Amino acid sequence: LQVLNANTHPTAGAMLLRLFVEASLDHCLAQLAVNIPVDTTLVEKLQATAKVFSATGALKESAYVYMYENLQADKVLLPTVSQLNTSIYSQAAAPLAADLRRHWDNLQAILHLIWS
Repeated sequence: LQVLNANTHPTAGAMLLRLFVEASLDHCLAQLAVNIPVDTTLVEKLQATAKVFSATGALKESAYVYMYENLQADKVLLPTVSQLNTSIYSQAAAPLAADLRRHWDNLQAILHLIWS
């Protein structure tokens, strides 16, 4: 992800980012012994992980609220996780490099907690 140029390969960047985020969440939830159904969506995994970190105090309330608001599907100007999925699975929607950077910014706090 660090070497990939999101400006020239935004779909590859979106796919790799989504895979990294989901694998990270799966790993974290398994380590925390949080039982989730097999068909749990990426948004639900993010919410479950954020809820655990928020309850333990590892994720500040302001970061939790900010991340939760960015997970909402009704955001018009902000890239959402649902849009990340759409950009991977649809030929009609291509991700923008700026949106990929915004996704990373939105998810950085929880990914840092998972891997630190």
